[in-house]
Amino acid sequence: MSNSVLGVHGQHLSTREKSTMNTPPRMLAAGLLLFSLTAAAVPAVAQEPITPPEEGDPVIVYTHKFKPAEFEAGKKLVIEGFSDAIVDHGHDRLTFFMVDEHATEVVVVSVFPDEATMKDWQAAGVRHEVLEKLEPMRRQPLIFQTFTLESLHTTMDNGQ
Repeated sequence: MSNSVLGVHGQHLSTREKSTMNTPPRMLAAGLLLFSLTAAAVPAVAQEPITPPEEGDPVIVYTHKFKPAEFEAGKKLVIEGFSDAIVDHGHDRLTFFMVDEHATEVVVVSVFPDEATMKDWQAAGVRHEVLEKLEPMRRQPLIFQTFTLESLHTTMDNGQ
């Protein structure tokens, strides 16, 4: 089975080869690159157009490493649980759900419009409820990394 990438609120995109990007900063770069791939598919999922990230936006990369027997349930809870929590919380952001079935990992990359929104999400009760449910499924503690979006490059023409 190939690795898959899930974009904004579960939009599914397939990759053609197994990911070789095992370092979180490279995964972050891959997630941001995928923004250009999901942008065309987003209108069918989202009700309003998504504003592209801007230089200086805060980014968090969450890496969930699951026990093999818990991977499918953990993957489902990360994608569905956090998608629902994001909607319930009410702040806009761009979130990528990336899956590596071979490593039993789910990497979530969230790009926030500002620092205050990021901090508010980190403290949100709906977020912590999902994290508590995930804890016994993990083989390692949650890996949490913060970044600042330095640059975004796209070659999309958008047909215009």
